[in-house]
Amino acid sequence: MGEQRSTPVVVHALPEVLDILATDLFNWRLWPDFREIPSVAAPWLRFEPLPFGAACTLGQRSFIPLPVQHVVPACGIQIRTPAGSLVFSGDTTRSDAFVVALNGIPDLHHLIVETSFENELADIARDSQHHWPDSLAADLAKLTTRPEVWITHLKPGNEAAIMDELRAAAPDWTLTALQQGQVIDLD
Repeated sequence: MGEQRSTPVVVHALPEVLDILATDLFNWRLWPDFREIPSVAAPWLRFEPLPFGAACTLGQRSFIPLPVQHVVPACGIQIRTPAGSLVFSGDTTRSDAFVVALNGIPDLHHLIVETSFENELADIARDSQHHWPDSLAADLAKLTTRPEVWITHLKPGNEAAIMDELRAAAPDWTLTALQQGQVIDLD
């Protein structure tokens, strides 16, 4: 791995997530700490905090963490390009802060958002802090912008039922299940 690279792999993440990676993964008990291999001065891996309100810019794309609500530290990501923005929610449930952030993106063209459970499993969704059709519909109703909405994180085997419930709960929205290998062009 390392001998093929001249620079370290840089992991940009919320500071809380980097702390978890350092404590629970790259800890010499579960996995080697690649931030020290082959040496601390020239590691294969480097952590770079990306707190809320900051941006990581690579070429003409900026990556901006957005607040979401989940059982572990998490964020959504806005990818901003000269042609417009795409937001990926990651794991989340109802989140006024996320809705406010979305409403602050005037060039939001695409929203990839999770909906993991059917309405009848709303209690499990609440406990695990994931969306269910009625909860996503409530958040979509608060949006002042109209991006294309792509649904992800559908519980395997129940994709069609979840999508049917979503379309019934948010009939004014075009909601499409994101497909494996699908490409969304931002340029």
